[in-house]
Amino acid sequence: MEPRSTHSQARCLLRPGILVTTVCVVAALVAAPPAILAADPTDVLDTGKRVVTEVIDSLRRSHVDGDKFEPAEYRSAAIAALIRHVEAPDFSLLKGKARRDLVRDLWAEEIAGGERVEPVFTVLQRHLPKVDDEQGWKLIDVVARGAISTTGDPFTQFLDQSMLGKLMKMMMGGRPSSFGFRPQRGPDRIWRVGHVSSGYDASLFDLRSGDVILEANGRPLSVLPPAQISALFIGEGPATDEKPVRFRIWRQGWKTSHVVTLRFRQPQSENVSWALLDDGVGYIRLGMFMGKVMPDVKAALAELHAAGMTALIFDVRGN
Repeated sequence: MEPRSTHSQARCLLRPGILVTTVCVVAALVAAPPAILAADPTDVLDTGKRVVTEVIDSLRRSHVDGDKFEPAEYRSAAIAALIRHVEAPDFSLLKGKARRDLVRDLWAEEIAGGERVEPVFTVLQRHLPKVDDEQGWKLIDVVARGAISTTGDPFTQFLDQSMLGKLMKMMMGGRPSSFGFRPQRGPDRIWRVGHVSSGYDASLFDLRSGDVILEANGRPLSVLPPAQISALFIGEGPATDEKPVRFRIWRQGWKTSHVVTLRFRQPQSENVSWALLDDGVGYIRLGMFMGKVMPDVKAALAELHAAGMTALIFDVRGN
């Protein structure tokens, strides 16, 4: 297994607005209260103005590299991400000339410059006066993640309510069900395997960061609606322990792609495992940081000390 590094000071931004560290310690409140979703179509994009402004302010205030970038740089990256989203073939809110007009006005906003993101949402409100909450939040996600991409930090994420629930479960000591990898869709619109967590099926089948995900259950991801793909990856689609999903994977250097069958379930190994190796070297393997990890680590250390440990390897790869 190859070592994987983590950014010790990375941050996660949680919609509707909780800033936490990568070890899941709540640090501050951001943006609006939990009842942030609006019933009026215009209001959800008004909310977007506040949320993305808070995202940028939080990055500049709290991220380890946040103050290296000016607000205008975050804004520019956000607009670029939004333009890519609108120009993508699967963008369905506008077609033909109406879509081209929106892209034109977004480019005009980029050329005009400035530091504030509110005018970007004003452009969206002018061209998309009838978006519902789900559609509006998708646009907010795109703009927020575009701003976050300025840092170049893959461990900083803007999470939706489903992922927030899983994170809170981990903070309470639970181990969430998952395929065991974080999917990533790049600017080229290709889905790839991101971070792989140990103990899950993805790790057991040796999936690696950067692997290309071609198909799910025989259907190319390129033809599936974005909502269906998102539901699949977070366990709201057909994936269960009893009904696995067949992923076709391709990796650089392979002559052909391979199919792996993954179950959406809890890890199949203990979160903390340990052994005494030769010459009194203790080995502790940590699957993931979560609420109950410290008692398990202390128990492992006690066992190893009692067995005569003189040195220790603490393995946190795959976290």
